[in-house]
Amino acid sequence: MTARAYSVTLLMTILNMIAGCSSDPRSGYSFGGVYSAKIKTVAIPVFANTTMQSGLESDVTEALIKELQSSSSLRVTSAERADSVLTGVIRDVSMRRVSINKVTGLTQEVAVSITVDFEWTDRRTGKVLAKRQGLTGADTFVPAQGARESLESGEFAAAQRIARNVAAEMRSNW
Repeated sequence: MTARAYSVTLLMTILNMIAGCSSDPRSGYSFGGVYSAKIKTVAIPVFANTTMQSGLESDVTEALIKELQSSSSLRVTSAERADSVLTGVIRDVSMRRVSINKVTGLTQEVAVSITVDFEWTDRRTGKVLAKRQGLTGADTFVPAQGARESLESGEFAAAQRIARNVAAEMRSNW
């Protein structure tokens, strides 16, 4: 194959790929953003916490801010300047044993689950952009001898997971 024929083939392949893309992400691939172009900023007040796990509200809120900053075009700003606001409540934190050591009978791995309710609202119109109750994010930690991971490391990992889940729910409405 000559260099010119190769170039033409490559160009045709690229054009076919672009033609297969859609401006509506529900009907195929899209080069557009996953959030509305009208919403550029979001305020995220510290989530309320109805559980006995104090401090978790800060971890979840911080994880959510970092997740939106790294995975979206939304800028996190103060409530006075924001186009939208994301509020939430931590409803439940639970732990369950995932595995035990067959020799000692001690817990090897523990799953931490965080359940939240959240609402994302356009501040200018009052329209709810996304809302979910009972959204859960879970991750595991290993408190067993050797790894000796702390409960805090499990809660931190679960906070990261719930932040990714909330961000995904926000994207799913666009």
